Amino acid sequence: MKLPVKIPLAGIVLLGLLGCVRVPASVSAASTPLEGRPYQVLGPVTATTRQSFILGLIPVQSEPERLAETIAAATRKANADALIDLTVETMTRNYVLWATYTTEVRGTAIRFTGAKT
Repeated sequence: MKLPVKIPLAGIVLLGLLGCVRVPASVSAASTPLEGRPYQVLGPVTATTRQSFILGLIPVQSEPERLAETIAAATRKANADALIDLTVETMTRNYVLWATYTTEVRGTAIRFTGAKT
């Protein structure tokens, strides 16, 4: 019994529509200028935000700016003023009718302790 060529070809196309990609987006010294401002190190912090899309285009929930929101979430989580030693990674998961974009921020939380010097 011979399989029609269309069935294996459809399977290859379907696999091409599925996938996951994780990309280190950036590394930064700080989320805000530190110029001469003394600070106390609070410790490591991580925050993640996700946004999902139908057909990869229509947002299911709205997050206006994933990177800014993720940095703000990490800062709030640590009750900090800023983050230093930032690393940002993005991950994209594509399914046939659904896509999810994840942004993860890792850094060290700090709190400013006095006036500029």
